[in-house]
Amino acid sequence: MGSPRLLQAVSREYSQLGVRRSIAALIPGFIIAQVAIALGIPISFNTIIISSVIGSGLVVGSTGVSGRKIGVTVVAWLVTLVASAGVAFGLYRALALVLVSGGA
Repeated sequence: MGSPRLLQAVSREYSQLGVRRSIAALIPGFIIAQVAIALGIPISFNTIIISSVIGSGLVVGSTGVSGRKIGVTVVAWLVTLVASAGVAFGLYRALALVLVSGGA
């Protein structure tokens, strides 16, 4: 529901950035997207947008960016990644057991 507002706010703010801040906003998103693609990890564009906002904020100084919020965000991303891998592995094992049991 908030996605159109988020995109509008990000695009409005991005258009007002200078060269340094725009590069700082793009590089984290680019790196995260490329690493995820190389590793075959599905990634949300929200993650990329948030990392861009953090990168843009950090380029002007860390006073405007909360280290605690960045930490909580990174931990949430990692928990989500590990949980999704765990769920995928669990579903794979369950399906493998069903197929092996059903075929025997």
